[in-house]
Amino acid sequence: MNTLKLFGLVLRRRAFPALLVVLLVAAVVGLLAGTTRRDYVATATLFMRAPDVKSSASAYQGDLFSRQRVVTYQDLVTSPDLARRVVDKLSLRDQPQDLVTKVSADNPKNTVLLDISVTDPDRRHAVDLANGYAQVFGDYIGEVEHVDKNSDLPPLATVVAPADTAHTTRAGMPPVLVAVVAAVVAALAVVAVVVALEFADRRIRSRRRIEAIAGVPVLGVLGSTEAHSDGDRGPSPEAERLAVTVAHRLRGTGSEATVLVAGASSADGADGVAEQLRATLADRGVNVVEGDGDPESLAFAQAAADADRALAVVRPGVTSRVAFANLMHALRVSETEVVGVVVVGARTTATVAGIYA
Repeated sequence: MNTLKLFGLVLRRRAFPALLVVLLVAAVVGLLAGTTRRDYVATATLFMRAPDVKSSASAYQGDLFSRQRVVTYQDLVTSPDLARRVVDKLSLRDQPQDLVTKVSADNPKNTVLLDISVTDPDRRHAVDLANGYAQVFGDYIGEVEHVDKNSDLPPLATVVAPADTAHTTRAGMPPVLVAVVAAVVAALAVVAVVVALEFADRRIRSRRRIEAIAGVPVLGVLGSTEAHSDGDRGPSPEAERLAVTVAHRLRGTGSEATVLVAGASSADGADGVAEQLRATLADRGVNVVEGDGDPESLAFAQAAADADRALAVVRPGVTSRVAFANLMHALRVSETEVVGVVVVGARTTATVAGIYA
């Protein structure tokens, strides 16, 4: 269940590329459906008998012999010689090799029936071809079996269900099935793209990742560092709670402690955090200063060296893992103790613990 919740959260975060994938799949499927020709399929059914069943043979043997024979007859349907006979009978302009690509045969299991199917863009022409094949096929296999000269024997093939326009079908997948396949392909593509983007994303998005890099806990989450930046409204309730937590962490540092609020870059919002904490911690004798947003600068190093403690600031989805690791390294080099991490511009999800939305 947590996996599904996590994927739902990630999918909301990756909604734009996921939508692009869905639109791309829909466009490709629509293009293929619009350009792919759906021909008509007409089928004529023949009843096949054994070429010569003597009266002394058992019914079972005759039936088994006929079934074995029908399997061979399937291959004869696509014979070029048979196609030439159909062309001559129907006075067609089609070439025999063209007919061979349109015709197929099938033998329903445990029967002596032979279905001859013809595929053609024209419904009427498909029916005429299927019936033409059915009419010619009996004489053709009679010649192959050398029984065409014996008028005492019944025909080897009898048409039991001629093709007609009312019973033609459309080749290819039905539109509903195409839609289902497209939906499945789109879903799989979305999953693949979302997972790939998540693996390629080097930005911080979870409490666990933050605490693993920093080695200290997350002290609080500020949904915004600007909503209460003016002096009339004062710090936000989240900042008030954060100030209490920070003050508790600063016990034993003396009456005039200095806390450095530092982010990996200016985009992380360290200035807004410092501004909100400054008013609430001033009454507790804590001086709040902020880093200049560049952990490798001399000004940052000097501010870190002058501070008693430090707060690291992270903006999920903006701060990269490498940049945050560099920030923590710079603070350790300055020998400034980091009391915790403040997360800004995000909120803790109610569905998946430790993931920031």
